[in-house]
Amino acid sequence: MFCEKCGAALDDDAVFCPNCGASLKEADDEEIKKESETAVGSEKKRNSGVIIALSITGGIAMLCLMVGMHIYNNMKYIDLVKNGSPKLYPDSTYGEAFENFFSDPEWEYFKSTEDEDIVEFSGGCTYMDEPVTATLQFDLDYEKGRFSTEYFEMDGEEQSELMTMAILAKVFSEYENEDGDAGVLNDLEEDTDDW
Repeated sequence: MFCEKCGAALDDDAVFCPNCGASLKEADDEEIKKESETAVGSEKKRNSGVIIALSITGGIAMLCLMVGMHIYNNMKYIDLVKNGSPKLYPDSTYGEAFENFFSDPEWEYFKSTEDEDIVEFSGGCTYMDEPVTATLQFDLDYEKGRFSTEYFEMDGEEQSELMTMAILAKVFSEYENEDGDAGVLNDLEEDTDDW
């Protein structure tokens, strides 16, 4: 240890400098004060770091909650269609039959421009020996637990109501009878002749 005023070497237990007579207690008090200010400053930095970390964690948790609620909300509409059955095939659900017939089945919920609840299904199949993507849209009345098929297209080309009925008949009859090539619509026109 050295004297702060004159720089003379001191014993560790000295209270006064033997060279200049300066009190070493004042130096210790100043050093303690500096150390305590440094400790308080670092404590403030540590507290602000904790607050920032907690804020970020809370924000992420809130975002996850909102995304989870959005997904749950969408799934209830999709599940209404997937778990529903047409009157002619009460033992088969749309989810089972569609996922059996189409490749890469995808279900999506959205609000239409008219503020209607819409569930859209898309999946691959074969039509006239060519691979196509079929898209069907269902208009929902969630409160009543009802829905109807409102739109059908293949590779972006809108299909008639007759073709819509024919594809649904083909999908469900193949699922219930399991006697055909799943996903093949080559004889779809023949099916429409019976309507």
